[in-house]
Amino acid sequence: MSQPDNSYRAILKQLLRRNTAVTLVVGVVASATVYLFHDWFHGVLLPAIGVGPALADALGSLLIIICATVGVRLASYAAFKDPYYGLPRNVESLQLDNRKLAEVLKATEKVASVDRLTGVWNRHYFEELMANETDRVRRYGHSLSLLIIDIDKFKAVNDSLGHAAGDGVLKAVAQRLGLSLRSSDSLCRYGGEEFVVVCPDTPLSTAVVLAERLRSTVCAAVVEPAGTVTVSIGVAQYNAGEEWTQCLERADAMLYLAKERGRNRVQYDSEMTVPGGLHAAAVPTQPQVLQLAWHPSYACGIDQIDKDHIALFAYADDLLNAIAFAKPHTELCAKVDFLVEEVEAHFAREEQILARSGWPGTTIHQEHHRQLVTKAQELAVNFRNQVVEAGAVFEFLAQDLIAKHILLGDRHYFSHLVRNLKTPNGP
Repeated sequence: MSQPDNSYRAILKQLLRRNTAVTLVVGVVASATVYLFHDWFHGVLLPAIGVGPALADALGSLLIIICATVGVRLASYAAFKDPYYGLPRNVESLQLDNRKLAEVLKATEKVASVDRLTGVWNRHYFEELMANETDRVRRYGHSLSLLIIDIDKFKAVNDSLGHAAGDGVLKAVAQRLGLSLRSSDSLCRYGGEEFVVVCPDTPLSTAVVLAERLRSTVCAAVVEPAGTVTVSIGVAQYNAGEEWTQCLERADAMLYLAKERGRNRVQYDSEMTVPGGLHAAAVPTQPQVLQLAWHPSYACGIDQIDKDHIALFAYADDLLNAIAFAKPHTELCAKVDFLVEEVEAHFAREEQILARSGWPGTTIHQEHHRQLVTKAQELAVNFRNQVVEAGAVFEFLAQDLIAKHILLGDRHYFSHLVRNLKTPNGP
């Protein structure tokens, strides 16, 4: 511990710091002394001790400079309460005050951006965040997805149990959602019983997996006194060039569709959406919520190919739901490896049938197969080594394999096979 300074210099410093009047008086007296005794000092004292005129002028000027300096120092006591640093120390004090003010303003801004009931970000913050994130998309080409979440039958909770119970549900749901989000995601209360999640650097496929995780997390908990609470979620990916409100409108339309189709489900918006493609299951109590549904209209009429396609739909559907329900990584890797093997086997059988039929596009189609197999194999390795997330697997299955290849690319040979194979239902 430091000891107090009791020197005369310290005592004088404290006296002058604490008494502005004393400081000013001392400064005035010191300055007046220079001018009252300058003539006597310069004209009488110095010549009497044998100092020449030139040296006397120099010593007189030096005396004025010394006394003026003392006056400035003493004035700094009165003005800034600091004998050594004066104005610079006062500037440091102002800078410190500015930093404190900035901290207070930042805290105030945060309070203004947080929903008081749930503790998550509010609508004002969400609107500013979307404006900033969509600007990043336009400038740097990043992906951005948006989730809009609505608590199912919330009005019934308020009406039957009261607003206090409703507030409890809102806080509980916000807490459950927050526990399942990534650090980069932002959860905001949009209004009433609606929440939104802003997902930067997130393609639609990853956002759908995240949405299903949120849905399952909420419905797995019991909120007293309301009991089991469920949510419906609409998902949309922002398209560069559109207003962020348009993305919100598409997500809201998906939310409305999820409500119409039974609630407690995830519905997503995509230009690659096809009839019977990825959608939420109709029965909330079923363990399977995401479903790749086969439809008879997808059949080509060739028994082997149709059987393979139906099987691939089922295998992909099983894997997607395992991803959505966050099954152990080793289990997911086994399902991915199995699906890649089945895809390779199917492609080989399909190519034999195409070659036998004499379809002109067989060579090009085989090249598409090789590209898909290469991508699937690389994806399986990277997923096993945790280089890529489950969203990449989801995107490959739902978009590249199912939507683009099986439901679009394979349709190019359907009519040719039916015309040129003698036994279309059993080649």
